Amino acid sequence: MKVVPQYVDVEDRIAGPLTWKHIGFLVPIFGALAFAKPAGVTMVEFLGYGIHFIFRPRLYTWQREVQKTPQKQKTKEMKITAVKKEKDITTDDVSAIARTLDSRGVERNARLQKLMKERLAQKNKK
Repeated sequence: MKVVPQYVDVEDRIAGPLTWKHIGFLVPIFGALAFAKPAGVTMVEFLGYGIHFIFRPRLYTWQREVQKTPQKQKTKEMKITAVKKEKDITTDDVSAIARTLDSRGVERNARLQKLMKERLAQKNKK
């Protein structure tokens, strides 16, 4: 008498209890966990943020209760006037400074040296 094969529709096992179908599902999932970076974070962190979002309590800002605070008494407003200082820098001075900055300090002319000495003298007087 010949043996009749049974369980013909059972898939072949590749690694332990895993079949090709299982491996076909697991490889992309673990690949995404290892290499995908949605929003610049790892997939594990991204899934953690999603779980945290699902289980945290909701805060609806349009349903918040209005809390009235007591109004403070208005104090007398003092007007503060600012004294505007006039600067005595001419366009020649500005162009000399610009040339010095453009040359990164290599080119310094006499006009700029004089201007720097005047500014230093003014600061020392104060």
